[in-house]
Amino acid sequence: MATRKIRTIGLSLTFIGIWLLIHACGKEEIAPKTGLPAIFEDFWSKMESNYLYWDSDTVNWDKVHTDYSPLFDKLDINSQADREQAVLYFNEIAYKMIDGHLSITYLQPDISAYSFTPSLVRKTESWEIKSPFPYYENLSRYISADLKQANLWIEEQRSYLHIVSGRIDSNIGYLYWDKFNLLQSYHSASNAALASEVLDSFFSLLEAPNPVKKVILDVRGNRGGEVVDLQFVMEKLIDKPLHFGYTRNKISAERLNYSPWLPAIIKNKYSNHKPIQIILLIDRFSASMAETMAFSVDALPNGFTIGEVTWGATGPISDPLLFNGGSFIVQDFMKVTTSSSAFRDLSYISHEGSGYSPNHHIFSNWELLSKGVDKQLEYAIATARSDP
Repeated sequence: MATRKIRTIGLSLTFIGIWLLIHACGKEEIAPKTGLPAIFEDFWSKMESNYLYWDSDTVNWDKVHTDYSPLFDKLDINSQADREQAVLYFNEIAYKMIDGHLSITYLQPDISAYSFTPSLVRKTESWEIKSPFPYYENLSRYISADLKQANLWIEEQRSYLHIVSGRIDSNIGYLYWDKFNLLQSYHSASNAALASEVLDSFFSLLEAPNPVKKVILDVRGNRGGEVVDLQFVMEKLIDKPLHFGYTRNKISAERLNYSPWLPAIIKNKYSNHKPIQIILLIDRFSASMAETMAFSVDALPNGFTIGEVTWGATGPISDPLLFNGGSFIVQDFMKVTTSSSAFRDLSYISHEGSGYSPNHHIFSNWELLSKGVDKQLEYAIATARSDP
């Protein structure tokens, strides 16, 4: 009886051993992905870790992986046609994502022409006007005194910064700029002389003995730039700290692991200034820091905004080494630019992808602007004149 039991156990162990051997031999190790399939996996993973809007974006990121991973598995990185197909897939994935700063720059020469900014493509598909009007060309007919202008080359952006300041009537100050590179230019070896002449002329209008009582700030066509410019300009216009919204960041690589919403505050430079009326001009091309400027003016009891709904790129971009979220590079194939922080207004409403809506709407009229007539600025001037 004992012998039969031992034989049964022995046979059972033998069969188990054979079963394990067969299945072990039949199980192939999965080789790590390379080439375009690996690039897709890297992109998908880094986007999951760095993107700030997973709790509000309608794109289903898991479904993106399910749908596109098999497509990339069929592509050969050594094929020009397949590299171009991969680019089209990446652009297709990014097209509906709400981050107004999101852009993909392809790093290899043969595909660099396919670089893609989803919000730009979406908006200009339905807009007759594809770029902002050069508003600075018409300003001399509206500024009655102390007109100062500067056109400054910004090497990092390979484009010009235009700044215009002056006085309208006796008590309305005016400042226009089309890039948030003011403080940088103010201290730049190449631009400081011209930048300081225009900006100091404007700032002097705010000081005794005869400070202006109203100010028109004009950020139409302004695509944004340096965060420090918000403090640089606004600190001289407010008499106490200004709470104008909330920001948050990613805490870790987990998709939905965010920091709490923290107050966004501008500190005042002077405490003895009388509050003055601030009117802000914006248009559909006002983006990023220009939109942040709109939220800050809107938060003032004496602030008023005029123009069009803005771009919808409200989260700032910063050095990715300073944040858990934001821009990243995928091998030597692509650079992805995306917001470092998310922003909400004082009512905890996000305007990412939709834009800020002004207190008073006036659409840009290119036909009149080309003739020197600026209806948005004229309304701003009339508003400033009408208030005591």
